[in-house]
Amino acid sequence: MNDYRITYTTEAGDSFDSIITERTEAAARKFFTSMNKGLGFTVTNIELHHENTCATKQQERDTLAAIRRMVDELGPQSYLATAFEGAFEDAESNIENDFGDSMKARWLHADAQLNAAKGTIEELEAQKRSMQETINRLQQENAEAEARRVTETDLVHLIRLAEEDLAEAEQRRDAAAQDIVTYAGDPACEEFRQAVAAHRNATSSVEAKKERLSRLNIIRNAG
Repeated sequence: MNDYRITYTTEAGDSFDSIITERTEAAARKFFTSMNKGLGFTVTNIELHHENTCATKQQERDTLAAIRRMVDELGPQSYLATAFEGAFEDAESNIENDFGDSMKARWLHADAQLNAAKGTIEELEAQKRSMQETINRLQQENAEAEARRVTETDLVHLIRLAEEDLAEAEQRRDAAAQDIVTYAGDPACEEFRQAVAAHRNATSSVEAKKERLSRLNIIRNAG
């Protein structure tokens, strides 16, 4: 559309200008003449004032009506009728409400949202896989820890073995002490020296086994 400056004179000889928006100079002249029919105006000059201007809302309505009639004449099964589904309603709303809606814009927006949703889904799936791997690892670690865990039954059994081991060590210590008494009359003899060494080793063993038994009882009581 273009703006055309139309200069005209009245019957009284006065000169005026009017800006008409139309597709061509001829269309501008025709429109001016039809709008002022019977008023005695004489067009003296028409010149291009501005190119590529916006059409008026009424021109948009008229053009939309013409397009709609042409599409309707093709029948409901025409390819154009299918392609224009919803477009006429958008055009009417745009004209009346100064909107800028279109089926293509909606499709592009929906496609962008779908792509964003796909990206979110892929990210969530990756997080899910990572979480599942973590769960599997923790379950494996828990199973291994459970396999290494000492149960109450295990502790009772270990304490009983430690008590028996301590009792045997105490018996060896007491036996060595008795040998010391037996061979004390001859401290230089080999039997006495062996008895002293055996008693020393047995005593150390008893203390170590007492300590081990004590730790086992502490663990059991703490559990």
